[in-house]
Amino acid sequence: MSRPLSMSMSEEDHKKTHLLASYVPKLLLKSSLQKIKLPHIEIIQGAVVFADISGFTPLTEKMSSLGRAGIEQMTRYLNCFFDKLIEIVHRYGE
Repeated sequence: MSRPLSMSMSEEDHKKTHLLASYVPKLLLKSSLQKIKLPHIEIIQGAVVFADISGFTPLTEKMSSLGRAGIEQMTRYLNCFFDKLIEIVHRYGE
């Protein structure tokens, strides 16, 4: 995929970092921004978190019945929940 000529590499890297930051460990994020000769194999330890929110479907249905305000509130609930999970993962994962 080509990038616009007006976008500098540092801007592109910044956008990549921002987009991936919530989804990948910081170690992998840093290495993805480095110029790595391919093929590249690296073995690292990691963990995956699976979370089930009990009663999620009924809660979502109830909140969506409130219209846009309910959906926005649901989004805030989810963001709060995942922010706490990510905080815990970062605290113990590095």
